[in-house]
Amino acid sequence: MSEREDGQSYCLNSDQRPIVYHADYNVTAFGIEHLHPFDSSKWGRVIAYLKEMKLIKSSTLVEPNLPTFEELTRVHDRK
Repeated sequence: MSEREDGQSYCLNSDQRPIVYHADYNVTAFGIEHLHPFDSSKWGRVIAYLKEMKLIKSSTLVEPNLPTFEELTRVHDRK
């Protein structure tokens, strides 16, 4: 288990893997996302494939919390 500065903890069960995923990672743009060079909905397909192959199940995924301001400013400029 690891703890964040805000006191929130991430507890991994014995069947969980450190695969962090949230459905919001799949960005769509009213069907025109396929025109963009970056495949913004690939993560959902990756997770679906891993589940289909019985390599993971929904309960083995870790859903992230929103980052704290301090966490954001470690990697992003305050501007």
